[in-house]
Amino acid sequence: PLTGSIEAQSVTGGIPPYLYSLNGSPFGDSTNYDGLGEGSYTLSVQDANGCQLDSTVQLEAAIIPQLDLGPDTSLFLGDSLLLRPSFVTGAEVYAWEQTPGLGCYDCPTPYVYIFHPMGYSLTVTSEDDCTTSDSIFVDVIAWRRVYIPNAF
Repeated sequence: PLTGSIEAQSVTGGIPPYLYSLNGSPFGDSTNYDGLGEGSYTLSVQDANGCQLDSTVQLEAAIIPQLDLGPDTSLFLGDSLLLRPSFVTGAEVYAWEQTPGLGCYDCPTPYVYIFHPMGYSLTVTSEDDCTTSDSIFVDVIAWRRVYIPNAF
């Protein structure tokens, strides 16, 4: 996605007013350039005398975590389940929604111990502070074997 931006924040030297150009575009008074993708850009600053300074700026794409908790599932009453999220890209921080039955709330793979159907949500945050979430529903099969004798 084209979510990057470059901004000329302070210029010293030369004679104001200053004009700005990105990658050879016409000079103008705008100091902000939005909608940029990852890559190398040349920011040029020109003063009132026509003197020009070029600076190379490198934009790096943020790491956006991708997460999949898998399909909804079922457990027999009294069983446990290890939730194993799959991560396509790195996650730095794990935050499970505070739902009863989880073995931990800040680890990547908690055990689930439940007696009622329950939904669980995980939010992960990358080192670039980007987040993504996914949810899974765990149903409980309350199948109880009952033995009724037919003779006394």
